[in-house]
Amino acid sequence: MSERPVSGETSERPVGYRIQLDGLRAIAVTCTVIHHWIPDVIFWKTWFPFGVAGVRLFFVLSGFLITNILLDQRFAIETGLQDRASSLRHFFLRRVLRLVPAFYLLLLVGAAFDLGALRETLLWHLPYLSNLGMILDGRWLPGITHLWSLAVEEQFYIAWAVMMLWLPRSAIVPSILFAIVLAPLFRTTGVLLGWADMTIAFNPISCLDTLGFGALLAVLWRTDIHPTLGFQRERFLRICLSIGLPVLVATILGQKFIGEEFRRNVCLPIQETALAMVFVWLVARATIGFGGPVGAFLANGLVVRLGVMSYAVYLFHPVVAIVVVRWLAVGWTYWPKVALSAFLTLALAWLSWEFIEGPARRYGRRFAYIAGRG
Repeated sequence: MSERPVSGETSERPVGYRIQLDGLRAIAVTCTVIHHWIPDVIFWKTWFPFGVAGVRLFFVLSGFLITNILLDQRFAIETGLQDRASSLRHFFLRRVLRLVPAFYLLLLVGAAFDLGALRETLLWHLPYLSNLGMILDGRWLPGITHLWSLAVEEQFYIAWAVMMLWLPRSAIVPSILFAIVLAPLFRTTGVLLGWADMTIAFNPISCLDTLGFGALLAVLWRTDIHPTLGFQRERFLRICLSIGLPVLVATILGQKFIGEEFRRNVCLPIQETALAMVFVWLVARATIGFGGPVGAFLANGLVVRLGVMSYAVYLFHPVVAIVVVRWLAVGWTYWPKVALSAFLTLALAWLSWEFIEGPARRYGRRFAYIAGRG
């Protein structure tokens, strides 16, 4: 068996790069910005759960891409191309270099200027425990509440890396399925016990269905974990879409026309699972490549660029809005404030990519992944 290429040495883009996935990242971050910046009085805003959908699309993408990377490393370990310690070290070093510099810059600047209660909650954010700190605190903190999802992703990376590299091969798919089922059961239990929405939603267990569906797609895309599962991929995707889409539509209509009780008792337990089922189909199709107008949109240069910068846009946009409202646009009407916030967010995201994230990512390629077989 010949050695596989090292991804960082073969091209500027990682092996397996699919341009339309960056288009999906652009959609995901746009949904979160709409959720935070567009008021509910705009009628179409209330017809779709933009905030929930944006974050869950990111989760499905993360589950898919991270699991694929880890399974590549597992293949390299099993074939003697790399030892387990090196694989784990390289994985975490690259995650740290990709995510931490811009995140810590936000924390430093936010704490210095006391933006969004960052100063008083800083010790929760530094170790990526923002979600647990917010659960214990119980407050929705303007400008920094969105950091809960970044904390969940980091916690997922740690647990998932250990699972994917150490679990017996036969336990990988059952473990992913268990995670997918556990999440809605956990949310349902939280609703029945009367837990606060934040306590339910910000717990990493609640996010395991969206992360898990992405992980399951990664397994279904491969032949080295379970050779026969790949043949079931199209059937799996059809089932996901045929179940997930009607359930999603039903939860949206129920919340719109029945109200808060339906949102709490029905949407909170199952809507995220429905979104995961729809999004896993979407991610699979984008990985293959949509044709026609959808494919052209997802591969459009500006859309892809937004997707590439989506991490910084997600990270900075709520804090930028605070700065605009507090200092830069005092007395302005609402929409000019939004326009200025959008301009500054995109400018900061570009600067972050060019001078922080991009250089850190290039440096991270020194800690090369071994490209396994897909």
